[in-house]
Amino acid sequence: MVLEISADDGTSWTDIGALATPGYNGVISTDDSNGGVSTNPLAGRPAYSAFTTSYPTVFTPTTVNLGTSYAGQNVRIRFRIGTDSLGFQKGAEIRNITTSGLTNTPFTAVIPDRALCPAPGEVQNQIWTSNTTMVWDHEASVGAYELYRDLVSTLPGGFGACQQSAIATEMASDASNPPVGAGWFYLVTARNALHEEGTKGFQSSGAPRPNPAPCP
Repeated sequence: MVLEISADDGTSWTDIGALATPGYNGVISTDDSNGGVSTNPLAGRPAYSAFTTSYPTVFTPTTVNLGTSYAGQNVRIRFRIGTDSLGFQKGAEIRNITTSGLTNTPFTAVIPDRALCPAPGEVQNQIWTSNTTMVWDHEASVGAYELYRDLVSTLPGGFGACQQSAIATEMASDASNPPVGAGWFYLVTARNALHEEGTKGFQSSGAPRPNPAPCP
């Protein structure tokens, strides 16, 4: 995440991380996880990255001192996060923003959630298209899918252990065979861009199926 300021109503933005204490702790990679060039729009820039060691119990106080550089001007400040097209993690959590030395008060209203990252729903219509390949319907909030598998004899239990993680499309393959006289069952869940995982479905009672060991 980077900190940026605009003095022209958002037309252009300037990084102000150098004015922050503590400052940035890393540089965003210019390579993706497959050895190619990263599509992250912030690639190559210093930024706040990874997890703070005290999160989520203790937050890190951070101060940005603008001095007199923007005195008498109307400015906007933003917290900007960039991601590539291959993977995702949880975003930044920011609390208790305070300001001083201003002639007006920012954050004058709470706006409704724009629902850009809807909560994941249940993945529907899993079907086998061959002896080893299954497909399912697209889930609207999806960033990726998780595949769970276990023996039918373990039901209800935890409704499957993680078999495949971060599946990018509505398809998965499994060529392995269960023990003689046994059978596998499979469940697929969806994760949205906030890395929130959806349900494994619902039991006959209407209660959500438990997921005691989610895919990483």
